[in-house]
Amino acid sequence: MFLQQQKPVDVTDEVQTVLTEITEDVFFNCNVRYEYTSVPIISMTELSHEMFLPSDKNDAILEVDGMQLHVNKSFLSYHSDFFSTLFSSNFKEGQMEVHNLSKDCVSKWHHKSVPKLLELADRFMIPSVIHHVEYHLLHYTKIVNENLMWMADRYGMDLLLEKMINELENVARARKLKASSDYMKLSDKIKAKILDKVMTII
Repeated sequence: MFLQQQKPVDVTDEVQTVLTEITEDVFFNCNVRYEYTSVPIISMTELSHEMFLPSDKNDAILEVDGMQLHVNKSFLSYHSDFFSTLFSSNFKEGQMEVHNLSKDCVSKWHHKSVPKLLELADRFMIPSVIHHVEYHLLHYTKIVNENLMWMADRYGMDLLLEKMINELENVARARKLKASSDYMKLSDKIKAKILDKVMTII
């Protein structure tokens, strides 16, 4: 029996051939099946212009890279403890400032922007963003496993962490993880889980 393998495919390419190789030992008379998951790619540029225009529903203004964004305080407060504090009646002007965001980080979804998205979600205390990123990483990503494991540990993405540990199906992969710079950044709790996994394969 061999583990599931993923092959990312960019469906925007009109003509392409998709090839993959199963590296585990495979015997004849085995059953093979495949599944596919479509990941929507949405351009946020047009949406942002409409969402952040002045309206009766928006009652606050945030400044991002010099742009004024009209937002709804109740909506942001519901999704973020940071903004809940920022907009609370006890908040005093000057006591806390809104961090300056790069508009590229909030208008583009790309595997290279994942670390920054997680950092911002953690800084502004928006767990829903972390959940969305985790779902994306579970189904489609070009990020190496070692880096994924660290991000899962750092930002509490338990499903992704479980998947990464389960993919340590041989000693070679465990050694590759141990040799990576991300391994030293893992918590002791996760290192213990990795050790438990390694003990089952040696």
